[in-house]
Amino acid sequence: MSHRYPGAQPFEVAQRQIYYGRTSDSNNLYRLVKLEPISVLYGKSGTGKSSLLNAALMPRAESDGYFAPLRVRFNAWRADLDSRRPIERTWDVLQPEPGTNSSPDFLDKILTGEASLWYEIKKFQYRKKGRNGILLIFDQFEELFTYPEDQVLEFRRQLAEALFTPVPQRYWDALETRTERLNEILLPDELAIFQQPADVKVLLAIRSDRMHLLHQLNDYFPSILKNCYELTALDERQAAEAIEMPAVLSGDFTCPSFVYEPAALSTILNFLTDGKKQMIEATQLQIICNSIESKVQQHQLTEVQEKHVADLEAVIENYYDEKISAIADAQQQLAARRLIEEGLLFEEEERRLSLYEGQIYRVYDIEEATLRQLVDSHLLRAEPSLQGGYTYELSHDSLVSPVLIAKKKRLESERQAAEAAAQAERERELAVERRKRRQARMVAAVMTVLAAISLLTSFFAVRQSQVAEKALSQFLEEKREKEEEKREKEKMKIEALLSSAEKFATSSDWHLCLVRLETAYAIDSTNVIVRNKIQEAKDSMTVDSIRRTRGIIKNRIQEVKQKLPTDSK
Repeated sequence: MSHRYPGAQPFEVAQRQIYYGRTSDSNNLYRLVKLEPISVLYGKSGTGKSSLLNAALMPRAESDGYFAPLRVRFNAWRADLDSRRPIERTWDVLQPEPGTNSSPDFLDKILTGEASLWYEIKKFQYRKKGRNGILLIFDQFEELFTYPEDQVLEFRRQLAEALFTPVPQRYWDALETRTERLNEILLPDELAIFQQPADVKVLLAIRSDRMHLLHQLNDYFPSILKNCYELTALDERQAAEAIEMPAVLSGDFTCPSFVYEPAALSTILNFLTDGKKQMIEATQLQIICNSIESKVQQHQLTEVQEKHVADLEAVIENYYDEKISAIADAQQQLAARRLIEEGLLFEEEERRLSLYEGQIYRVYDIEEATLRQLVDSHLLRAEPSLQGGYTYELSHDSLVSPVLIAKKKRLESERQAAEAAAQAERERELAVERRKRRQARMVAAVMTVLAAISLLTSFFAVRQSQVAEKALSQFLEEKREKEEEKREKEKMKIEALLSSAEKFATSSDWHLCLVRLETAYAIDSTNVIVRNKIQEAKDSMTVDSIRRTRGIIKNRIQEVKQKLPTDSK
């Protein structure tokens, strides 16, 4: 069973039967695509370009039976991934479906090792026996310009060759080296395909604010901006068709068919146009209608009346909360709320902001899977960055007010939780304090008993201590008297030695003087007088020794003179 309204998700090819409101856009765009080799579909983000391609243009091409529509999506280039090149992603959509026989590589008979878009288109053309043209649809084409410059150049060069070159010159050059004729190299059906120009059409879908990037293709597509079609937001007539027509369809849907009361339809349109002040965003319309479908299913309604659509503002608000609540991990839920409510909104001016994915992962601790879930639910819009990767922003202005309301509720809830936690902490601290007081009282009682016991033991201990102190005091006094007596004896002995040393000094008997002084020094090495006397004695001994030596030499000289002959004298 399927929904009548896909909600915020883009329409897919399988949902073409419930896609309404874009008939004129579908007709005009398809007419342009058939006339021109390369065309551009542009519009603001959220106007429904992907839905128009999936649910209108591709089914239209398939029903006509000539053009085989092939949708290409590059995704933004990321430096941390070994991404396939844009041209390789384009080759991929031209490959045979799994389980089918691939076409023989008949072109390898002429030139081996070929890798080009022209080559892949020829192989596709051979599988279809030349009966089908090819419509290459590049959705979100702005993603191409996030890739390295050499890859962008490779893509536009090969695309131009596929569109405008019947047979590349390299094939003719290869044939000139062969002795066989072309019809001898290829089978008849192969030759027919080789010579038959491929009818290839290209449609580039791009955001309005990225249109300037197409100038980078001017070297190979100088007239690229001449064949453009703008997809605008829905007017009231288109919106009314998109609201009413899916409701009356019969089929395998989640609820039976139903109708809208005119007053209910008017209320919805008035809300979507903000009182006829603006055109209608397709995404916002689908969110509203998806909610109404759920109400119809819940209450088994056959007619939606004005009372059933009185709370449309709440629908958008609830949509935000529902998509956030769908995140299974509680921590990732909080991370998603913080990202959207604090990082992607400027609250003072109530406007959206955008953040690069690197900032998001670094600051908000959000996982890549969660970010992808937010994009898939169309709460966030991912836009390719020219530096590679994506920037993210809130998908629609209508979500700004619900997000701010949710933020206010979250902060209030966090404040209350913080107060409750603080109160619980205070109560825990009081309980700990009361427990400490009880323990203190118990300890005090025990200590009182112990104190009484201690008092008795202390009295006995004091008595014993007094006896011990008296004995110690008496011992110390006796010891002090003995030491005093010893010091007195040493003093008298030192004085006697000093006196004796003085006598020997008077008679210049310095050796005996030093013996007495050193004996005194051995008794008391701290005695400064003794140390000084020792030094004086040593100094005097040295001077006296010199004098005696001089006298001996002088006497010797006299003796020698006396022994010399008279003439020598």
